[in-house]
Amino acid sequence: MKGQRERRLQAEKKPLLMRSSSSSSSLSSLSVSDAVDLPSKRDSDTHGNNSLPGRTDWDSATPVRSNLSTNGATNTGCLPHIRYLTKNKLPRSFSLPLGMHGPQDPFPELSSPPPMMGGGSHPNYHSMTVMLNFYNNDHSFKNLLVEEHLQARDVCHLLAMKNHISEDKSWAIVEHVKELDLERSLEDHEVVLDTFEEWSTCECPRENKFLFRKDFRKYELFENPAQFFPSHMIDASKIESPKDEPLGILETSEKAKTVLLQNLFNSHEKLPDIHGLLYMREPGKKTWKKMFFCLRGSHFFYSSKGASKDPRHLVQFADVRHCVGYLLLNAKKNHGAPTDFAFVLKCKTGWEDLKYLCADEESSRQCWIASLRLVKSGKQLRENHRAAKNRESLVRTQDHSDEHFRHSIVSKGRVAMDYTGSSTRVVDDPREAFAISVSEEHEWRKKAPVASGRLSSSPTVRKAGIEAGMHLAQPWFFGGISRQQSVEFITAQGLVDGLYLVRDSHSISGAYVLSLAHNQKVKHLHITTVVVDGVPYYTADNGATKFHDLIQFIEFYQANKGCLPTNLTHHPTTLL
Repeated sequence: MKGQRERRLQAEKKPLLMRSSSSSSSLSSLSVSDAVDLPSKRDSDTHGNNSLPGRTDWDSATPVRSNLSTNGATNTGCLPHIRYLTKNKLPRSFSLPLGMHGPQDPFPELSSPPPMMGGGSHPNYHSMTVMLNFYNNDHSFKNLLVEEHLQARDVCHLLAMKNHISEDKSWAIVEHVKELDLERSLEDHEVVLDTFEEWSTCECPRENKFLFRKDFRKYELFENPAQFFPSHMIDASKIESPKDEPLGILETSEKAKTVLLQNLFNSHEKLPDIHGLLYMREPGKKTWKKMFFCLRGSHFFYSSKGASKDPRHLVQFADVRHCVGYLLLNAKKNHGAPTDFAFVLKCKTGWEDLKYLCADEESSRQCWIASLRLVKSGKQLRENHRAAKNRESLVRTQDHSDEHFRHSIVSKGRVAMDYTGSSTRVVDDPREAFAISVSEEHEWRKKAPVASGRLSSSPTVRKAGIEAGMHLAQPWFFGGISRQQSVEFITAQGLVDGLYLVRDSHSISGAYVLSLAHNQKVKHLHITTVVVDGVPYYTADNGATKFHDLIQFIEFYQANKGCLPTNLTHHPTTLL
């Protein structure tokens, strides 16, 4: 009896073990997406119609991450409320009881949506890193993985390293919105991905792009502010005169206003009132109306009665603290503006409510844009400028130390020798050695043009032969570009006073042209040749000041104004 009872009990246990083993094997073969919680009333109220964890709801473009893993899924096989579905029958909710989640994902970035390229589709989410394209002048571009909190100054530094160029405070990230013909340079403290996310509300975000180029207006505002603020647009009564100068003299003195403006930006004082005439495009219409505008504090007004600045006649146009200024490209052709000197205020996060304004000349437009920048974030811009100057001085110090180190290594194996006398001697005095090298350089410059006695009339021969000189390798020489191309190069990089380039002349054979920016305009001066005692010289004032080569010419006018309207300060930079 006892043996029969034991055999019966073993027969009853055997099917149970077979069922449990098959269940565990099926559990181990299921993935996370196969194990789903049965939706209950409490679950449906809590989760609603949320997407599955670990997946992306591409309609709303919002990433949702899951803490589950395959190892954690196999441990939930003993839970009675888990059921298993095929992957094409996943329910709308998914959850596990509190404390039953699997271990944390060691690589959460792998489960996030893939990064998007600049100029591609723009979902409305803030990814940790995004691969963006930054375009150069020749429409080539560099890819850069931009992190979430990376600022424009950091992106400029990385792009300078990628393009193998020296870092300069004038490099800028330019936002180009092609659909609306808008363009602006990002401030150094702006987060690049914040600007990228705003493109998602455009109708054609794929056509927008970032440009990497120099914009000398970015910090020239603090180094030479007088060129941005014409005297007729500044309310001089708001500027306090120094104690040792009478106010009447200062109001009529352009030089005194320049000094006052310089002191104004250095002392963090309030910006004086800016006023002038602007064309305003009426909302919902294509017509433009000329109005008198006044920027007072952080408020932008227009007058309802002529040029009156009486508070009773001023109507608020915009609050500058919440606006971003853009330059409007092709304003006259594409937008029916009276001139091409138009700009736009974007006062909301979207692109629907844009305020279009147009000035009579470029100097007026730049004055309004500079004033808007100062009112919106003047203190931050001053800090950016100070930090940029500190970085430049640090780079120069490092370059100087590297040059000194290289010179010390070379000097250990070489010494200066003097062969002019009857016997050779070693030049021990470094000052004497430097003076000899300078004199030899001047002698070389004097002898270099005498090879043929005159400059070749053919630009091709002139470029190919030794008569071309060393200027062909200089960054300010742009060869045979046209007059219009030179204007475009200078305009794109700021139109600040002293921005220049040298190019071949297409009207006078064997001559060159100096294209120079002054008062927000580009002027062109011919550099001709004069022959004195059989030696050709370069000149821009009919021989009053002569130079042996173009390098001497540029060096002289960088230090002296001479016959030019202003000193030569900057030259455009192109990336190859």
